[in-house]
Amino acid sequence: MAARGLTLILLRALSSWTVPGGVVTIYINDIVRNIVFSIHLFADDTAIYLVVENPVRAAEVMNSDLQKIHSWAEKWLVNFSAPKTKSMVFTRHRNVIHHPPLSFNNVQIDEVDNHKHLGLILSKDGSWRAQVNTMYSKVNRALNILRKMKGVLDRRTLYRLYCTQVRPLLEYADCVWTKLTKSKQTSWKV
Repeated sequence: MAARGLTLILLRALSSWTVPGGVVTIYINDIVRNIVFSIHLFADDTAIYLVVENPVRAAEVMNSDLQKIHSWAEKWLVNFSAPKTKSMVFTRHRNVIHHPPLSFNNVQIDEVDNHKHLGLILSKDGSWRAQVNTMYSKVNRALNILRKMKGVLDRRTLYRLYCTQVRPLLEYADCVWTKLTKSKQTSWKV
């Protein structure tokens, strides 16, 4: 049980697909067939993941699944961007067991510590530190602009700008903000 972790592979389909002859093709999400691990699709993002107990065996099966996805993509003329594909091992353990490399379309997949997925920064240690720090910077930049406009714009316009430019930053994935440490809550005055 000490070796358990979660491996997440994020595949990015190229957003600009070339359709021969201008014919529009509707893709059926049959990519999930014959895939051993869990797979989730959202727009042009695909994530496959699993709970790992044996890293060597998991890498073998994951590479097999990646090959199946590549074959599916060739069949349906879908282009996945191998260089944008990333691997991440989620674990709270300090001594992380080495995981064999994964490859997609004969390109080795980079293992990363943080990855932005659907606007949310995921960290391999399961913390939200990178997400919180990024959002803190974005909110401060937006608030500084509003502060500079304070003497120029009326209160109602400033409020509208706050509601359209600052509040969405705070509300996106707001379940993260409920887990702030006491020191972060104090510095953010939450």
